[in-house]
Amino acid sequence: MPADSLLHDIVFKLVFGRIGKEPILRPLLNALLQLSGSDKITELTILNPISEKKFADEKGTILDLLCRDAQGRRYIVEVQIKSQDHYIARTVYYAAGQLRSQLEPGEAYGKLERLVILSILDFELFPEQKDLHSMNVLYDVAHRRQLTPLLEVHFLELKKFKKDKPARLRTPFERWLHILKFSQLYSSKTWELPEALRDEEGIQMAIDTMRETLSNHEIQALIRARDIADHDAA
Repeated sequence: MPADSLLHDIVFKLVFGRIGKEPILRPLLNALLQLSGSDKITELTILNPISEKKFADEKGTILDLLCRDAQGRRYIVEVQIKSQDHYIARTVYYAAGQLRSQLEPGEAYGKLERLVILSILDFELFPEQKDLHSMNVLYDVAHRRQLTPLLEVHFLELKKFKKDKPARLRTPFERWLHILKFSQLYSSKTWELPEALRDEEGIQMAIDTMRETLSNHEIQALIRARDIADHDAA
């Protein structure tokens, strides 16, 4: 993944996962999860914030974004660029661990908070279906009802999102998908955001923060080191 893209794991984490970046992460979640009305996130706390200094000290260790809203719902946001074997099994295993980690020994199960996982994928997970957004829950097949709202898993397959003129992007969902997939177009300060994107809450802040992040020499060094490590692993 090119370094000047929001989908680069280091860039994504630093743009959306630092203290003070909640005004960017909140509209991203509202748009991609298509939340409205009483379900819309109004306040958000990042539970595992990262700083540039800590990032450097930990040699670029990447953690998925973990946050919690005012209604007690927890969100995990991750970006996955390369297809992995058993990716769905990995997601289920990860979700189970995150739910279990909410409780201390002896605490009641009633204290469990709803967990929503958002996986932003730059590959096709379900090539047999045209929809790029799939939402998955625990489901009682016989009685056709949701078993529990405690776990919700969303997959967004960016490969299925086609480039379109910004003026034709009608919804926050489409505008944020465009920015995530084509952020390279706006990484340079010489390129201004089209008005249709500028007016969408959080997008201008995300691009400004990405540009600021990419101008940091220490972060550039971390990105190069990560890319070299990826090539070596391949």
